[in-house]
Amino acid sequence: MSILVGSLIIVALVLATAFFVAVEFSLIAADRQRLDAAAAGGSVTARSAVRALRKLSFHLSGAQLGITLVSLVIGFVAEPVIGAGLLQPVLGDLIEPGSTASVVISLLLATTFQMVVGELIPKNIAITHPDVTARTLAPAALVVDAVFSPVIFLFNGAANWFLRRVGVEPKEEMDAHRSLDEISYLIHSSGDSGALDPESHSLLTRTLRFGRKTVADALTPRVHVAAVESTATVADLAAEIARTRHSRYPVINGDLDHIRGIVTLASVFDTPVGMRADVPVTTVMHQPLVVPETRDLADLLDDFRAASVQMAVVIDEHGGTAGILTLEDVLEELVGDVDDEHDDTQTLTAGVGEGVVVVAGTLHIDEVDDLVDLTIPHGDYETIAGFVLAEMGRIPTVGDAIVFRGWTIEVAEMDGLRIASLQLEAPDR
Repeated sequence: MSILVGSLIIVALVLATAFFVAVEFSLIAADRQRLDAAAAGGSVTARSAVRALRKLSFHLSGAQLGITLVSLVIGFVAEPVIGAGLLQPVLGDLIEPGSTASVVISLLLATTFQMVVGELIPKNIAITHPDVTARTLAPAALVVDAVFSPVIFLFNGAANWFLRRVGVEPKEEMDAHRSLDEISYLIHSSGDSGALDPESHSLLTRTLRFGRKTVADALTPRVHVAAVESTATVADLAAEIARTRHSRYPVINGDLDHIRGIVTLASVFDTPVGMRADVPVTTVMHQPLVVPETRDLADLLDDFRAASVQMAVVIDEHGGTAGILTLEDVLEELVGDVDDEHDDTQTLTAGVGEGVVVVAGTLHIDEVDDLVDLTIPHGDYETIAGFVLAEMGRIPTVGDAIVFRGWTIEVAEMDGLRIASLQLEAPDR
């Protein structure tokens, strides 16, 4: 074999290695959804890539078989071509053809060339442009794997048999979907690295949490619900609106466990001023939308749309009223606080000092994590006040505190038996 022919053989074998490596990494890194869309649009190469992805395990085995066989052939021809053909004429008596030194040096040079040109470069190209690489190489890969399919099936079957013996079920196709935990990790890591701006990070985090939340996570508890008696008039309703500045109220018979309907601010404007003192609220109310506190928030949006209302009455497992929930409350779970013209502007933080934050007791535990990066475990509570009550096991007084993961959580204000606000002090303050 001449030096030129031998050199060309080695180059061809290294390029073959590059082909199999690029096929392997591009199929793993390719975006299945984009390839499916391109295939549906008529792309022949995309169809080939999708065919390969549908039998990913088989084609990866083909790529690995190709890399192994090419490496063996390179090792076989390396010394005759490199040692005897290239090095001996240059080094003369310093190296004998077929000697141990000639074999070692030839294999070292061949392996280095194969690793850089045949593996590292195509690997990086495939990872950088996986879709383009997969579409370019998949047609040829399908042909090569079809030719060697008996051997591939043999080795792949042996590997699958062994995996099943140890309790692992092999998969032919990679799952194209990502779990919520994986997506949550990506969002969190992207936010920490600065790849996502804070607003996008917060919105995406809230969106993921939204799918896991129920009505109980977002409702306004009954102790904070303003209502009007069924004996009230529209004039009484107008006075209640002026006092509490809400736009919707339950109409009750004695207490919140007996809700007859819902009245809105629009009812006041629809009633002439001179008639408001004589019109009972029961004549302008509408039937309430009643939902259990276990209902998913995402489903509640459909309920609002179907009933054409913006307030729901939430009942607990005993049939009593747990609270109310408005469309605004649901949207705030997605985008954060939404202040309308009837809301009092509230500040979650007070200028107590660096590393010290005062928060409302009604702040949801997920919002605590967003605000001060303090992760509170989930339990039979939704708010930070509920967490403190669970930890203390009693009704606290102002100044009572607990220490959790280095944070000092102190009761700053009480409203009767309810924790109105809490002071959070960072551990490294």
